[in-house]
Amino acid sequence: MNKKTIWLVLPFAIVPIVELMFLLFLFRFSTLPFFDWLLMEATKGKGLFILIFLLFAYIFIAFCLCLVAVILGFIKKYDAYISAKIIMIIKIVQVPAHVISFLLGAILFIMVWTFVIAILMALINSVVILMMGLLSIVAIKNSVNQGYTKYKYVIWAICLQLVLCADVVATIIFYIYLRKKKKQLDSQKQEQAISK
Repeated sequence: MNKKTIWLVLPFAIVPIVELMFLLFLFRFSTLPFFDWLLMEATKGKGLFILIFLLFAYIFIAFCLCLVAVILGFIKKYDAYISAKIIMIIKIVQVPAHVISFLLGAILFIMVWTFVIAILMALINSVVILMMGLLSIVAIKNSVNQGYTKYKYVIWAICLQLVLCADVVATIIFYIYLRKKKKQLDSQKQEQAISK
């Protein structure tokens, strides 16, 4: 991943935030007269369905763009250090949204009429964690291909990328490890250049 392909990942990176904004809109603003009119009367009772359709259309498009980034990551040899840094930042930014989604999902799951929304939230968050895990696995694969490390040393990071909460910790540790290895390799290259 580089600065050009980060735009493929960013729409998917903010999916948890968009999901929370959608839920907060539903629970807070849908009771106001204007939004009630917009959701029910102006759209002939289909406003909520239109909003849900727009949410899932956004998630689908963002998922497709992220899938393109994963495929490009496997095909092209992006710098593993930059990829790991970008993915680490994205995962850290997503943590508060995942925590709030979990709490809202727990509350919604208790209520009879909203447990379907809680299940949809869990499904959306699972897909987000899976795709971010795949992007991390691409960065790990590229780090092995670029000589930063070997597979036997990073198998733990690959396994932890698909586990909730552990993926963030593993990504941070892996980024710190890559930063140290990059400094070592850069200093070795400078010493070799000086000795020639």
